[in-house]
Amino acid sequence: MNKRLIALGITAVIVLSLVGCSTEQNTSQVKNNTTKQMTVKIDSSLAMLQDNYFQANATVDKFLNDWLTLDGKDGIALLNSKAKQGKSAAQLEHYFTFVPPGHESYEVVGYRKVSNNEYQFYVWMYGTAMGLYGSNGRPRTNPEFITVIKQNNKWSINNLPNF
Repeated sequence: MNKRLIALGITAVIVLSLVGCSTEQNTSQVKNNTTKQMTVKIDSSLAMLQDNYFQANATVDKFLNDWLTLDGKDGIALLNSKAKQGKSAAQLEHYFTFVPPGHESYEVVGYRKVSNNEYQFYVWMYGTAMGLYGSNGRPRTNPEFITVIKQNNKWSINNLPNF
């Protein structure tokens, strides 16, 4: 086995020597390998997303994941006073843990920047008994929205969407 590998290696060296395995290029090769510069046009209407967007989006995703996993404690912790307004602790817990319908899935389907400290995210929230129907039994025609705001350098949920 070792003799075959050695013979194969020697054969490879001989073939490469005969063919010419040089790292230098002749002048005709250099002339044909010139580098072309390209001008790239950037669409100025495509603005870079700011860090605030990613932080707001992460807050919405965490909230929706808490809803999906029936985690009332962490979900309620993301709500600000406006979202909690007029609701008892039991009602808030019920929002996250009400089964049936089971919380099946959610989709974030878009967003709107209201200001540097406020975003609205459009979401579909699905449950076993709901599908595309709202709690009133009528087909949903539009996604719900979740507003997130930044206060005191902290992002929080400003409203409870219907599901």
